[in-house]
Amino acid sequence: MDAKEEEDKRMAYMDLLVATLNQHEKTLSKLIERLEGTSSKLMRTGRVKGEENEIKTSAVREGAPEVITYIQIEVNRPIEELTKILETLMKELRQ
Repeated sequence: MDAKEEEDKRMAYMDLLVATLNQHEKTLSKLIERLEGTSSKLMRTGRVKGEENEIKTSAVREGAPEVITYIQIEVNRPIEELTKILETLMKELRQ
């Protein structure tokens, strides 16, 4: 394979990567907009029902960085193993 063919393959890969990332960015933007709308509706609902408690906008500890963690777990595992994984994650979040 000569250098030109190799360069063409690299460029084709980069084009595919850029297109994929652009599509993911658009999808993420749509999801964020939907989440903001839902959050706004929930905030209004809480106020309409007259809740006296302050509405919490975050479930993280005070001073913790605001992050979203995406976890992919293989679901064809035993339920006990999945339960243990989730309990461990919840324990970490509470600390």
